[in-house]
Amino acid sequence: MSLELPFSTSEVIPYEWLISAEKIFKSKIIGFVEFTTIIDLEFDVVQQQVKCTEKSTDPSIVLKRVKIFMTPGSHCAMLQGRMAKGIIIEKITLIKTATVNEKREIIESLEYSHCVIDTFAIYGNEAAFSFQYISCSYSYTEFKADGVRVGNATGKIGLSSR
Repeated sequence: MSLELPFSTSEVIPYEWLISAEKIFKSKIIGFVEFTTIIDLEFDVVQQQVKCTEKSTDPSIVLKRVKIFMTPGSHCAMLQGRMAKGIIIEKITLIKTATVNEKREIIESLEYSHCVIDTFAIYGNEAAFSFQYISCSYSYTEFKADGVRVGNATGKIGLSSR
């Protein structure tokens, strides 16, 4: 018995993550000139709750830091300067783009608000920084392998105490 995929592997859409924040980043990507490509990212959100007998108590969301890996450039000096001064960045946007039917489409978007950079490092040919945030909104647009838009999902998390 063989397993057949519903599409050929040559139709799988390759993607690229980009970041934007207060004119810190720039690129020559048409339609995304205030963004730059990132190599990798790490983030997680944890829900802490106490389970009682049949239902849980109100959950407490813990927003962990987001870590971004990218190539070094002039944005490094801007990021370090904002970190050193404790400047709040009102919005950091991460988008995952893919070429769908010969057009660059946004398939995922993460928008963080009220951000503070808390670490910065250079590892060989790679720069990394992390930031903490107050809230995050998320959207995902699904496409079929043939490029037809199927639908999207959205969500928002945040700390109400700040």
